[in-house]
Amino acid sequence: MNMLILITLFSLAAAAVSVAYAVTLRRRYHKSVPPNLVIAPTDNEDDITRKVDEWMWTTMSIPCDNSITLDRIADGIGIERTALQDYLQNQQHLTFKAWISTIRISHCKELLDTTDYTLSEISYMCGYADLPSMSKAFKRRYGMSPSRYKKHLEMDFVSSSDK
Repeated sequence: MNMLILITLFSLAAAAVSVAYAVTLRRRYHKSVPPNLVIAPTDNEDDITRKVDEWMWTTMSIPCDNSITLDRIADGIGIERTALQDYLQNQQHLTFKAWISTIRISHCKELLDTTDYTLSEISYMCGYADLPSMSKAFKRRYGMSPSRYKKHLEMDFVSSSDK
């Protein structure tokens, strides 16, 4: 009986530490758009994707808790839910889940390109529940793991500074 109480108390303490860490990361990383992600729209970039991208960075807290919904995004960027749904199906040829995944993994790449955050921090900042989930999505999209991609960036930087 005492062992069961100890295990329960330990589990509660571990959960409290985990929540405290999550709150710390939210405060630390979600104050504003990361500095190098404020990019002027290009002519070939469609307006809805750009609006959603900006809205997700400036409005959403950590999006791994399923708080991103079609309704919430449509309200956030000021269009009707059906218009957003039609756009995804007819213009992007993606499901809502695939579209959000594409935006998240693009953010991961931008953060890898422009910051010194750890892979775990980037994973959390971009809405992944854990690093393996982000790594799998990144590898599926870019053909290499995020750690390998980061090493290539560092090697390119060193070789360009040697010239």
